[in-house]
Order: sequence, then C-alpha cells, then structure tokens
Amino acid sequence: MGNRVLVTGYSKIPGGISASDVYSVIGVSMEVDVETGEIIKADCSLVTKLAREFVKRILEGEKLTDISALEHKFKNDYHGSTRKALITATKICCDRYLKALENRKALETSK
Repeated sequence: MGNRVLVTGYSKIPGGISASDVYSVIGVSMEVDVETGEIIKADCSLVTKLAREFVKRILEGEKLTDISALEHKFKNDYHGSTRKALITATKICCDRYLKALENRKALETSK
C-alpha cells in the first residue's frame, strides 16, 4: 500500500434535496496511486446506490490532478442536485493528494 494514499473531501449539500435530510455534507473518498495520480477506487456518501456507483464511474481510472477534466465530466454527465458539492469535494481531494505528496517528499528528505 506504500504507493497509494487515501484522500477525502467534504462539501456542504444544498438544502431541499433528499440527501440534505440525511446529511448536511457530502463526503468523497479516493484511493489514489501516488506515482501516477490515478484514482484507483472512489466512494461518496450519496443516498442512492445508483448515484454512488455513477460517481465512482466518473472518478475511477481518471487522474485526480486533472481537475478540469473531472469537473467537465461532472458537468456533462451528472445532473443531480449535489453536482456542485461533488465538484468541490473532488477539488478538496486533489488538494489533499498534493499535500500528501509534499509530506512524503519531506519525510524522504529527512531520512
């Protein structure tokens, strides 16, 4: 597992949708290959199984660092009420991935 990291991102869900009755935020988690930035596995806290699986298909196999491509896929393919929150959570995952890379480099140089 040394060449993979788990990153998470959370974003506020808009009111008035079914997900907001259950959660106030949406969570996205991703297992990412450290060397390539490829999203190996993804999951999210959407209410329905179909929506969770759809988001997984949008994310898995893509490069987390190519935020513009991921945002385009969400805007083109996902027309649910939580689209903006999913994009925001994905951007947070990217920021955390980049921070994880920095932390790993710092640890390697301090050895």
